[in-house]
Amino acid sequence: MSVLTLEDVKAVYKVDNWHSYASRDIIGIATCTEQAIEIIKAYIEKHNLPELCEQCIFDLDSYGQTQSFADEGEFHTESITLNTLI
Repeated sequence: MSVLTLEDVKAVYKVDNWHSYASRDIIGIATCTEQAIEIIKAYIEKHNLPELCEQCIFDLDSYGQTQSFADEGEFHTESITLNTLI
């Protein structure tokens, strides 16, 4: 489980299969990996996409991204420190 400080948030993105920066569509902001996964699950339900497999959940927790989502594109998370120039 990725733990963030009170000064961090996780940006949650839907991306293309290559995780390119140009494809990033932000779909939510989370306080932890578990909340990021819940945001992704809500996005999946809203857009009638296949469910996250256990491997995708493991990849999100371990690497901050899916690597084998069963539909077009993937999901990506990024930790961002608040009140900091990025």
